[in-house]
Amino acid sequence: MQSAKFVAASLIALSTLAGSAFAAEAQRPVGDVELQVGVAPSTSERTRAQVQAEYLAARAAGQLPEAGDVAEIEVPSGPGNKTRAEVRAEYFQALKTGALPQVGEHA
Repeated sequence: MQSAKFVAASLIALSTLAGSAFAAEAQRPVGDVELQVGVAPSTSERTRAQVQAEYLAARAAGQLPEAGDVAEIEVPSGPGNKTRAEVRAEYFQALKTGALPQVGEHA
């Protein structure tokens, strides 16, 4: 019974070490590019005080949405008219003829 507990504890310790090794590996540079985690700081033309003043003016004018307001989004009225098989057939036909947009190209 003691050996089973020892094996289980050893496996847990090894998995913890392996997990931290993978995490350290993810932070290493990739080729000539260093992995950047997070969001780059943005620049703005307005100061914080200007943004706050605009917010207060909009609130005073009643231009801010009320809590619980939902934006109007156009939702399709029901299921499409095509079956899944028809959609798949159209996709494969477009793929065969080269009619699909390429990566970076807008449809």
